Amino acid sequence: MAIGEMDRARLGRIGRILGAWLREGDDTAYLDGEGPLPAHPELYYRRSGEWRGWVVLADTEENRQQDELEEQAWIVWKAMHA
Repeated sequence: MAIGEMDRARLGRIGRILGAWLREGDDTAYLDGEGPLPAHPELYYRRSGEWRGWVVLADTEENRQQDELEEQAWIVWKAMHA
């Protein structure tokens, strides 16, 4: 994959994260009879300053990559809500 393609793919993933936060960021979810829980805990706890990342739950390459993408989406989110 060329650098330009990789950048576009990364930007697309960041855009999808941001879009989900904008559409569903204040929604709640119910899992196995528990709830209400934040539909997007990564956004909910970032807002309160308590989010430490998915990697805290499981230190995997996938979670590290997800945390990096969400950190970029968070920068955009904060700019939009400043």
